[in-house]
Amino acid sequence: MRDNLQESIERCSAGLLPANVALMQIHMYSPSAAEAGAAIAGAVENSATLGTREARRLEILSELNKAHPDAWNRIHATLSVLSHDAGLQDLAGIAKTFDKLAARDPDAGVALYALGDPKLLETATGEIMDRVREWKLIDRTSVVLDLGCGTGRMTQLLSAECAFVIGMDVSRKMLSRAQGRCDAKKKAFVATSGRDLSAFSCRTFDLVIAVDSFPYIVAAESDLARRHIEESARVLHSGGRLLILNFSYRNDIEADRDDVARYAVASGLEVERSGVRAFSVWDAPAFQLRKS
Repeated sequence: MRDNLQESIERCSAGLLPANVALMQIHMYSPSAAEAGAAIAGAVENSATLGTREARRLEILSELNKAHPDAWNRIHATLSVLSHDAGLQDLAGIAKTFDKLAARDPDAGVALYALGDPKLLETATGEIMDRVREWKLIDRTSVVLDLGCGTGRMTQLLSAECAFVIGMDVSRKMLSRAQGRCDAKKKAFVATSGRDLSAFSCRTFDLVIAVDSFPYIVAAESDLARRHIEESARVLHSGGRLLILNFSYRNDIEADRDDVARYAVASGLEVERSGVRAFSVWDAPAFQLRKS
């Protein structure tokens, strides 16, 4: 754990990891908030040998830690629910786990890197929408599937810029939260078993977007990720896109790229972006596939 903690600090200093993501990891690897703070303070104290930019990144990390004194408690409270004992290796366990999180701290449960800070979460969500616009993935006529929509934070933003959005999730309590936060205009929410997209006909959507939901699909069952990419290809119109933000949590980007490419070819999809790092406050790699 200490090696992982030190790696997070070094990657932050080198500009390879956003400060808030590094802080999340440092808290995850630390047995207490005090030890996390001590590790950061030690890194700042020893930063005299570093370049100006590297030292400044550590100062920002320290400032962020001081600004979020409850981050360690929030992160570990969520991790206690997300632990392997909670059953994240199967779909029923995932649904049960996120039902629990919906009752406790739903947004933190799906975005630990926001440190429980609504402004950070708003920035991260806004950056996703910025890329959706920049990459021209939707327009006013588009119909979108938000796969693993959670509390509907993306569903709400997407619906303002397209014709209709359907939010889908295995957690009925997360869906209830989403319905509570979103008005009914141009959107609907659908519960799923998590096994396929059989609720939808072929060529229904212009965009399928999966924000941090594929890691749970990958972990739940072997071959389930392949099935969801195949199903996404089936429900997309010609020229439609599948956007996956985070394919897995196994920390092996080359393995992720290989798997996505293999599943894409088998599903008749073209890879347009493969593991692109496109965000300033989130380290999720983006995979963009197009139905030709």
